[in-house]
Formats: sequence, structure tokens, C-alpha cells
Amino acid sequence: MLTVSEAYWILKRIDWEERHGQRITEIKKASEVGKSGHSSYAWFLCPACFEGRWVATHAIDRPEFTGFCQQCAHKYLRLGDKNPSWSGGRIYSGAGYVLVKARDHPKANSHGYYWEHILVWEKAHNQLLPQGWLVHHLNGIKDDNRLENLVAMPKRAHANLAEPYQKRIRELEATKAILIERLKKCLGVTT
Repeated sequence: MLTVSEAYWILKRIDWEERHGQRITEIKKASEVGKSGHSSYAWFLCPACFEGRWVATHAIDRPEFTGFCQQCAHKYLRLGDKNPSWSGGRIYSGAGYVLVKARDHPKANSHGYYWEHILVWEKAHNQLLPQGWLVHHLNGIKDDNRLENLVAMPKRAHANLAEPYQKRIRELEATKAILIERLKKCLGVTT
């Protein structure tokens, strides 16, 4: 004759198997499977790797239970937008450039990210950036990745760009200072 507890778990097992389409092969007490406590454990196969393991029966009842083992859950369920830390696949480098998730790109880093400005240029030109070239931000704003702000050039040519831009920036800053002084004079503001 079945105890009330055994009958309860048989019904729970049948219900779970019907809902999820996977069979639980056996249920044992914690002490029988080398676990401590009073819980019952079910022998369960991971749907991804098919490795068997003992799972606490109370965990099986939870709505978030998927059946995956810990390694497969991390691999299959915690990627991208399923991860609570997901930022939309867009992060900033320490230097201020934007990296985006691009796992399939041949030059993506070990985490599957690659420079957004290079991806924008490559998509627009339907080719990978040539070896020894870089993509320059014309306005100097590292996260402004509009195509009209990007130009590809050899690295050696990029080195020669700095001085003309710096000179122009100094000229504009001087003009700005003159205009501010004139405005203050017109408004009667004294400093």
C-alpha cells in the first residue's frame, strides 16, 4: 500500500511529465541519493546534454524550472536578453568607444563584442575593414557612429590627421572666446 506522501509524488510526477513532456525516471529520499535533509529527489535528464542528476522535487514544482543542468542553463538560458544584466548588447570600452554583440564577426573578442563604428562602416561598404586600416570619427566623438561621421583610412594616414584638427580646434576656441567677449560687451555684462 502507498503512503500519502508517495501517492502525492506519483501524482505530481505524472502531472509534471504531462505538462513538460519529459519523464522523471525515479524518486528517492535525500538519504538514498547522498543528500542531507528530508526532501525527495528525482532522477532527471538535462534536455540539452542528457546528463542525469538528482533534482529536489520541490525545485521541479517551480514555474521557472526548465530541467537544464547548471552548465547548460548558463549556456542556453542566460545569454542575451535572458540575462538579468543584459544591456542590449551595447557596451562602452574604457576609451569611450561603443562595442556591440557580434558573435559571428571574425574579429569579435572572446565575449562576442566588436567595435560598432567598424561594423557600421563594414555594413555600408559590404566588406570587412582592410588589414592595417581604421575607422576615424570625423567629429572626434567616439560614440557618434553615424555613417556620415565615419571614414576608413590606413593607420599611417590617421597619424597625420591629428595636427590639422588640433590647429582648427584652437582657431575655433579663439573665435569662440572673441564672440563671447563681444556678446558680453553688447549685453553690458562685466566680469
